[in-house]
Amino acid sequence: MTDNRDGSAGSSGLELVVSEDRMSVKVKNYSPPPGTQSNLSLEDIYAELARLDVLLKPDEGLLNNILLRSWSGSPIKDMTIMTGIMPRKKGASFFEPRGNLSLPVFKGTLIGVYARAEQDQSGKNVFGRPVPPHKLDQEYYQEMVLGSGCKLDSKSGGVLAKGYGLVQMDPGKIDVKPLFRIVGEKSRIVSIIFPRDYYELEIQIEQLLKALTDMKVAESMVEQNAIETALENAHKTQSPQIAVVARGTPAKYGRNGYFELASSLQQEEVDDSDVTRRVDYRERSVYRSVAEGTVLGRIHQATPGRDGQDVFGNVIPGRDGKECPLGPGENVRLDPSTGELVAESAGLVLFQEKQVSVLDFLQVNGDVALSTGNIKLNKGSLEVMGTVRDTFSVRCPEHLIVHKNIEDAQVLAGGNIEVQGGVVMKGSGYIKVKGSLRCKFAENANIMAVGQVSFANNLTNCTVVCKDRVVSQGKGKVMGGKITAEKGMEVRELGSSYGVRTEVNIGLVPEELQSLLDQKKELKKHKDEINKKISSFDLKKSTPEQKKVIKEIMNVYSTIQERLLETERQLEEKREEFKKSTSLVLKVTDTVYPGTVITISGKTVQVQKEQKACKFYYDPVEDRVAWS
Repeated sequence: MTDNRDGSAGSSGLELVVSEDRMSVKVKNYSPPPGTQSNLSLEDIYAELARLDVLLKPDEGLLNNILLRSWSGSPIKDMTIMTGIMPRKKGASFFEPRGNLSLPVFKGTLIGVYARAEQDQSGKNVFGRPVPPHKLDQEYYQEMVLGSGCKLDSKSGGVLAKGYGLVQMDPGKIDVKPLFRIVGEKSRIVSIIFPRDYYELEIQIEQLLKALTDMKVAESMVEQNAIETALENAHKTQSPQIAVVARGTPAKYGRNGYFELASSLQQEEVDDSDVTRRVDYRERSVYRSVAEGTVLGRIHQATPGRDGQDVFGNVIPGRDGKECPLGPGENVRLDPSTGELVAESAGLVLFQEKQVSVLDFLQVNGDVALSTGNIKLNKGSLEVMGTVRDTFSVRCPEHLIVHKNIEDAQVLAGGNIEVQGGVVMKGSGYIKVKGSLRCKFAENANIMAVGQVSFANNLTNCTVVCKDRVVSQGKGKVMGGKITAEKGMEVRELGSSYGVRTEVNIGLVPEELQSLLDQKKELKKHKDEINKKISSFDLKKSTPEQKKVIKEIMNVYSTIQERLLETERQLEEKREEFKKSTSLVLKVTDTVYPGTVITISGKTVQVQKEQKACKFYYDPVEDRVAWS
């Protein structure tokens, strides 16, 4: 718990909190304000302390340690910035420092000695109010423990410093926080250079150089000029200076290889200043037609890395860049001298499975209508510059691009389908696609897709069965019809303010599961019938003709057994899919209207009142569809 005067971060981005007992102040968190890269300053800290009405003077050593972390880019979180004056209870052990806690110690410096209080003595909290000894918990009177950076001298009983740092005293504990901060894969050491040491003596450069040597910093890495300059400024201004006191050679990471698309294939530049033109960048075609010999782009090779050296003289391993993940695919060759990928035939450019390919395609300059008849390709892709008209059919083994619309037609594709207009059907047409389908809108359409179905504006009274996800861009309205998406769905609006029934099923397609169960039941029935028939035969007394019949029956039995095993395998796959479906969601970014029926993992809910910006999911604990 914290004091009620704690608040959010001030304008500097610094957030301070006061402990419940009001005996310490910590930096809860610090990050520079957005849009700035400035370091934290003493003025920032004092301003925040004043905002909290803190009256005691902060510990300069702790302040300097925090400033050092800020300058070096290290995170600042849960760091003590000041403590109150601790009360002493008669007979309690306490540590008696022998120097100025706001100034640094060096290796071997006597920090102080242990003593016992001769009488009760009140302290002060951070707001300057008295704190009697009996007001604090017993933990404040426990034996002092030595933390990091210091050690007990067994001969004198004094506490000695292990290196250059600031003494920090917390209830029951003494630490020396190092003033050399190693950063950047040990390639730099940042430090605060003070004018005077723990005993108020002027610090000499030899002390700092020896402190670095004690750390085993390589002599060649020491920035002696920077140390001399910082120390000179510290003596002149009588204030601490921050400096990089040792500098290695950072390792170099090589650049990753990448593919640069030819400018002729890049999307058209749009004049954003033309307010009369509205462009949805996501709706522009992902396909491009090219002629033989067209340069598709250039592969830039990865560059090697280079080893560096840390401040201790050790090697910092460099890292070579990763090779370009794209390579030449079908009908594309790589020119090794230039890195250019060149089309070896005319076709559609496709980026798929880490390859750039050019696929065979047939181009229909107008509509698929009476002038062309039905189109059935044995290989390649198809580009229709117009519309696929009512009652006509299109079949292609790879990809299909339609520049205008698909009407009430029968369309099948083994790859992806992109409709730059919409799908407008009347009930007898359908689209079956083994890849993904992308369109601006669809009305009264029957769509079956193995891949993702994405649309921009609306799906109205459509029946969609999708093995992947159904997603929207733009207006993203789904109204009426039945949508099944095995891997989830994300739209802007679902249903209608007029209460039009809209059904959504997320997860398995129920019909498929039931079909497999029916098939298993039928096969098991045939298997049992054959078993019964076989058991009625006496092989020892069977005639040659009967043995021939038995052999034929056994062949049928074997076939049924294989089909039964395959059905079991498919059912097991569906069960695994069902387990995964519990993590799937239906996300609606704007409105879900009453009359919408949602089924997830076999559980159904009907929306009774309008919902805004919510996610629907299956709750296995409650065994129901829930939303948030």
